[in-house]
Amino acid sequence: MGADSSVRSIVDEAHQAAVSQALDYLSEHAGYTRKQDPAASKKRLIIEKLAGISGVKYEHRTSRAGDPHVHSHVLLANKQLCQDGKTRTLDGVSLYHEARAAGMVYQATVREILSRKLGVEFGDVVNGCAEIVGLDDPELLASYSTRAREIDQWQAENGLETRAAYERIAQKITRRTKDTETPLDELETEWASAEHGATVRAFVDGLEPRSKAA
Repeated sequence: MGADSSVRSIVDEAHQAAVSQALDYLSEHAGYTRKQDPAASKKRLIIEKLAGISGVKYEHRTSRAGDPHVHSHVLLANKQLCQDGKTRTLDGVSLYHEARAAGMVYQATVREILSRKLGVEFGDVVNGCAEIVGLDDPELLASYSTRAREIDQWQAENGLETRAAYERIAQKITRRTKDTETPLDELETEWASAEHGATVRAFVDGLEPRSKAA
């Protein structure tokens, strides 16, 4: 929302630290491969801890619909380094099982850093997520959640229940080509002039960044 550089720096720091914590969690709890048990006379696969997990991270500052949305996409390599120096396939079962927990680690880290360095407060944690008190008005959140509105509208128009399986279908069907041409400063001007832009601007202006806090 055109936040001053100190606030933006802290938000970016919180995001990057949270992504790192989530990936560390996955590496520790889902970094496994399946390999042949050398002690078995017949074919038998065993789970073995990887040396670590590696991949590529992409940083985005907007949603596909052009709303403010700082987030990262992390693509993990299918082949990972094992303890014996060989590369083997990443165990997808372990990764899938721990993905939700890793997301909660991300959310908790973001809350801790923003609370400590910006003094913001969060509401109740629901499914691992919580809204910032003062920016938690449902209409405000909806106004900057275009993709969520598009998905909900598609489900409603097609008479489908609000279920995860239908939501995934709606995400794909309503998926639009992302605008990569509009400059960020132009988007920020649009966000600030939106219906709830003044509320967000006033909230950000009232923050007292503590970037040197321990």
